[in-house]
Amino acid sequence: MNSPTARASAPSRCSRSELSRWDWQLLFVVGLISALGAHAGDYTLALVSAAALLATGFFFWNLLTGIKRDACRSLDARLEELKQLRQHHLLSPEEFTGIEAHILIARQRQASS
Repeated sequence: MNSPTARASAPSRCSRSELSRWDWQLLFVVGLISALGAHAGDYTLALVSAAALLATGFFFWNLLTGIKRDACRSLDARLEELKQLRQHHLLSPEEFTGIEAHILIARQRQASS
């Protein structure tokens, strides 16, 4: 399951190419609206601002959803993910030790409660 092909074939929620495709589509629509004439061009700033607000709202909504989803995971799953990150050299030994200590302390508190 940890092979590169298994990770590559796993469906991602929003890939980088998908986001850039949406960016280009948005810019295309804004360009069409601004090219229609002076009257439609007056609303270009409002449309771009609305798009920026929607993108920001989507970002923060996804961020909060991810935090809630992560809070539902068990401490063992978090510890396993931490070990995988360390195996791939994505964490320094100091970071690994500190985060592992916090997870183990949380596990002890959970067991004593």
